[in-house]
Amino acid sequence: MKVLSKIQTGEFREVFMGLQLLATADLHLGRISSGVSGLGEKSSTRHTWYNMVEWALEHKMDAFVIAGDIVEHDNRYFEALSALEKGLARLGDAGIRVIMVAGNHDYDVLPQIVRQQGFEHVQLLGQKGQWTVEKVDLNGTAIQFTGWSFTSQHHSADPVAEFPDADLDPNLMTIGVIHGEYEVRQSSYAPLSFHTLSGAGADAWVMGHIHKPEVFHTSPLIFYPGSPHAMSAKEPGAHGPFLLSIDENGRIDHKQIPVSPVRYEPLELELTGAETKEEFRSQLHLALEEAIKTDIDESEYLKMVVFDVDLTGYHQNLKEVDSWIEESDYQNLQREVSGLKVIIRRTENRCKMKVGNLEVLANEASPAGMLALAILDLEKQQESGFLNSLKEKMGSAIADLNVHSTYIPLRDSDEIDQLEAKDEVIDEILLKECNRLLSEMMLTKEGRDG
Repeated sequence: MKVLSKIQTGEFREVFMGLQLLATADLHLGRISSGVSGLGEKSSTRHTWYNMVEWALEHKMDAFVIAGDIVEHDNRYFEALSALEKGLARLGDAGIRVIMVAGNHDYDVLPQIVRQQGFEHVQLLGQKGQWTVEKVDLNGTAIQFTGWSFTSQHHSADPVAEFPDADLDPNLMTIGVIHGEYEVRQSSYAPLSFHTLSGAGADAWVMGHIHKPEVFHTSPLIFYPGSPHAMSAKEPGAHGPFLLSIDENGRIDHKQIPVSPVRYEPLELELTGAETKEEFRSQLHLALEEAIKTDIDESEYLKMVVFDVDLTGYHQNLKEVDSWIEESDYQNLQREVSGLKVIIRRTENRCKMKVGNLEVLANEASPAGMLALAILDLEKQQESGFLNSLKEKMGSAIADLNVHSTYIPLRDSDEIDQLEAKDEVIDEILLKECNRLLSEMMLTKEGRDG
């Protein structure tokens, strides 16, 4: 395949005829969605990679752009390598050009794969940490790609600060491809900024590293396509590559193509009014159906939605609510809602204690009064000696928990999240526990008085 023939002979098309590009990043081939069962192969990033390839073939893309972290660099390397090679070969057979850069996960693996396979239609930009400008002819139309690749796991400087804008042809549409952390100045993963990106002369920047899709600017277009496959509850919402449609006037439209078979979603359920386990289960089922119908866009690829449920509102007996959660057949079990498989990965009781007058109770010189006062101070974000002591102990406990050897393998596999010893996290935990203790204390008092 000689896709550069017109570029090399200088026979550029003077009129830009429009192009269709598919842009993605952070495939992490070799990984699977955490907390998911019953999907088999569909829970793997490999399956979504094949989905994207087939979509590109079906819709006759002119090029496929990948902004790094394509391969998960660990003992799943050979499994990922086979999938990547098959997909690239399929794209090559269809004449689709592939433009990519290496990220912090595949900085050494990706150049090796590209070198060994020798695909003529695949171009790895920015090797050895040097910016590359690649002019190509896509379906008779001239365009240029520019990119930079990681050469080690960390890079603390903004690589765009060294961008060779003099190498760009100002008459050609320019697509930049880069892996890094946007607007985080002290990042050790190639800190990027609007200032340097917007001044580099590219019409669009496809960025990798952050798994959540997000568009920051449209002129120039600066965005994270995010991971095309949802891998954990830390990555809620729809996932899939972005279709970049470039019209004859050089305008770029962007649209996400949701191809992930898995989607993670938070769900808040106000439990006020539920007095029995049956009422709780009925409310939960209705909330799941409503979330599926109103918040989940239809996609032929979507097979499962994984919910993290937060129970809110007021309840007299928070311990009883805990028992409903433990006994519920929804917890960690799979069911079908509106044609989709649904898993409730986690249910958190964040309800508050239902007290007639918390302010009056807070004036009592009793343990219940101290808890009521602590709840009011937490809600109003006021400090007290009692609260400060609790916060200090909680922060120390969180720090010890995060370095405990028992939980490190689970965090590495995304089975559990690492707690952050931030003020808002500590306040949330204390508010929950104070409400729980107050609920048990008041119920004990009522039983004693009765």
